Amino acid sequence: MINPVFRRETRTSLRSWKIFAAMSAYTGILTLVAAVTLAISESASYNYSFNPQNVMILYIALTAFQNLIVAIIVPSLTASAISGERERQTLDLMLLTKMSTGSIVIGKLLSSMLTIVLIIVASLPVFSIVFYFGGVSLLNLLGMMLFTLLFAAMTGSISIFFSTVTKKTIVSTVWTYIVLLAITLGNLTVAGVSAVLFEQMPDTAVSNLVVYGLLALNPGVAFASLADMQMNTGLFADMFNSMYYGYSGGALQAAVDFIVGIPLWVPNLLAMGGITAVALLASARLIKPVRDGK
Repeated sequence: MINPVFRRETRTSLRSWKIFAAMSAYTGILTLVAAVTLAISESASYNYSFNPQNVMILYIALTAFQNLIVAIIVPSLTASAISGERERQTLDLMLLTKMSTGSIVIGKLLSSMLTIVLIIVASLPVFSIVFYFGGVSLLNLLGMMLFTLLFAAMTGSISIFFSTVTKKTIVSTVWTYIVLLAITLGNLTVAGVSAVLFEQMPDTAVSNLVVYGLLALNPGVAFASLADMQMNTGLFADMFNSMYYGYSGGALQAAVDFIVGIPLWVPNLLAMGGITAVALLASARLIKPVRDGK
């Protein structure tokens, strides 16, 4: 009942010492991040002691670092999913089996996701520091972990897509990083420029909706929105409220108020799920040895 590709990739990866070395290195660096954050918070306090109210800063620092690591290592894990098989001349043998191309693609993605799950589980002892001081619920941590997993799935599916359309692993890796930069830093730049340009409009209902739609596609902004909700700071609500100039009122204003009131991480989860599904379907379609109608 287990996906054959996932079973094979799991056995081969878990037999290697590299994955456990990477997990140990990641846990050590995460512990260092926690120690530095605690030291900075302690040195900034009046009586050189840790303020338990700053535990949310520690929590956000750890989760932000974890998502950054996911964005770095997932392309390296999945960039050779198809191109590596092609370079080793084993792709044709895989296609001759009874497995569908969809099973091959999903198995490759699941094998990389297993590594991410192991990394998240290995980091739980470090996150236990947050629970020691209180202020963060288990539900908050689970929600952030689920966001990290979905972000990893989207990144892995994009990497597998480029691994399918390119012949070299290094090329697929570079293209994956380019896309990630485009949907984070590039998206943020476009949204900022759009917000400045739309300020000159007499009615900013449309501008708010456009800026909101752009930011909803940005995983980095979605992470900040989720952290903002968990910290109960309301920064994003204040940001969109500050953009309300010259509303004409009526149904348009009510509709925009309702949409903008939805936290940005909600549509972003839907967007990441859609990108994952489209990338996997496209990858499965592209590696078909014989396509319909040909």
